[in-house]
Amino acid sequence: MREQITGLGHIGIPVRDIDDTVAFYQMIGFRVVLDTVNPQNSQKVIFLKQKDVMLELYQQEETALVAGAINHIALDVNDLDAIYRYVCEKGLNNTKDTIHQLPFWKSGVRYFTIEGPNGERIEFSQYL
Repeated sequence: MREQITGLGHIGIPVRDIDDTVAFYQMIGFRVVLDTVNPQNSQKVIFLKQKDVMLELYQQEETALVAGAINHIALDVNDLDAIYRYVCEKGLNNTKDTIHQLPFWKSGVRYFTIEGPNGERIEFSQYL
């Protein structure tokens, strides 16, 4: 089985307002690669991509927005300070988080977290 898995396909996020959610993710660098409708339930589905990260957003009127086993999505960046300034300038730092540092990996990691329009936590992290 291990040899058959080639990578992470996508992360699916049920959303209350797909247009607002797409606009949010476009502000942090994602681009729409597919805009379609699920023929089984007529729900709008939009796939967004940034480098190797693919998100599947699907409109769901009664989205259950409770914390589950998946706590956050982490996006690796190469200049955390620049990303932090951008997020703050655009008014996206809705958690008022600051940059943190942990002694993980070889030399440590710096990160901060914001919240998407559907309550999803998005971490930006830079390995040192």
